[in-house]
Amino acid sequence: MMRPGATHVTAAALALSAVAGYVDALGFELLRGVFTSHITGDTAHLGIYSAAGKLAEAARYGWLPLMILVGLLASATITSLGKKHGFHSTFGVALGLEAILLFTSPLVTTYRALAAVFGIAMGLQTLTVTNVPGLRVYTTYMTGNLAKCAEGVVKFALERDREQLRHSIVTGMLWVMFLAGVVAGAAAHARWDRAASAAPAAVIAAMALLDFWRPIDPAKERTQG
Repeated sequence: MMRPGATHVTAAALALSAVAGYVDALGFELLRGVFTSHITGDTAHLGIYSAAGKLAEAARYGWLPLMILVGLLASATITSLGKKHGFHSTFGVALGLEAILLFTSPLVTTYRALAAVFGIAMGLQTLTVTNVPGLRVYTTYMTGNLAKCAEGVVKFALERDREQLRHSIVTGMLWVMFLAGVVAGAAAHARWDRAASAAPAAVIAAMALLDFWRPIDPAKERTQG
């Protein structure tokens, strides 16, 4: 089995961040203001509408976090079973399922079903690449990455720790790629509407196939950082 290097894992994380930004923008447009790659904003809306007694709106915003949780549980199960049985391409399995969901999303028309498709897809992705060598990251939400970027910049400035500088560059680039994905997703929606999901689906499918050829060992990937 070919083992991935730091460059391979980092490139995968950057690509996944761009996909998450793209899907976040596309989902925001199609679901009328619901974020699809993370739950912070949707959870805040859930609380606000619950406090106001607007239960229908609260349920609308609460559905997406629940679907992301389903995807997270599925991804964690795939990884755990892969470790137990010595199967190294759990990354490819999870992303393969994500690609199928994204490819089929243009056929889904109801709010709950479409939110389920996007939410489960992003939940599956969240627990795939979570470490680049020596650094814990996530590819579907950016607050933690920016916090690590700022922390690394300060440590490099005060201590001249070049490893911290590398961490800052990686985490900063994750945010840049997410932003680029948002711009691309919004532009693609304006031009192709629902069919715009074909682009991230193709990227994810290619990454899944690549993992079956050159897998990111889940045991190795989970223990770094």
